[in-house]
Amino acid sequence: MQKELLHEMLVEASGKRGKNATFDFSEADKASLLLLGAEGSLIPIESVSHVELKDGYVAVRAAKDDLYLLQNDRVVGIKLQRARREGAGFLP
Repeated sequence: MQKELLHEMLVEASGKRGKNATFDFSEADKASLLLLGAEGSLIPIESVSHVELKDGYVAVRAAKDDLYLLQNDRVVGIKLQRARREGAGFLP
């Protein structure tokens, strides 16, 4: 996937513009990336906290100390699930 397309997907998923193609996510966002692995298998990376787009690759920080460097063409999807906020005075 091209860097520009990845950038637009991250902007749309996060609802915010990243600084210099850098995106930070909180634990409440429950962000994950979907990668295309060897032989066509799909591999999710859960608990993504930081994504940085570079020329030709993506740097992804997940969990506490996991760092992944991925070729742009290996990323096939981005999932962002925000925690639902309950309004005051309303029951779920």
